[in-house]
Amino acid sequence: MKIECGTDIIEISRITDAINKSGALFLDRIFTLSEKEYCERKKSARYESYAGRFAVKEAVCKALGTGMSGIFFNEIEIVCETETGKPGVIFHGRAKEIFESFGAASVSVSLSHSKNYATAVAVIYAP
Repeated sequence: MKIECGTDIIEISRITDAINKSGALFLDRIFTLSEKEYCERKKSARYESYAGRFAVKEAVCKALGTGMSGIFFNEIEIVCETETGKPGVIFHGRAKEIFESFGAASVSVSLSHSKNYATAVAVIYAP
């Protein structure tokens, strides 16, 4: 059995600046369509939501032990359970291949944000 974890913290202002500077170019490179739709529904809290998802993606890569080698951020999709709002992960493309080759059975994530920072933890269980 193997349990791996990763964590990340990011200044929300860095994500805000990247979005304001590069707009759709940055958003499309980092986030899936459903993630963008979710964050944009948050109106004034959208930057916090984007930063939280960014932190989860970083934490997942750290838990996989790959860093960003060969993985695009938009291949790691952060979703929320409809009833509870609990975050989850759907892997696409190369990220999915790496996750499956890792022998992982599941990934659990948690994210939080304050006025200035977003943080996330990812735990991967591989039997």
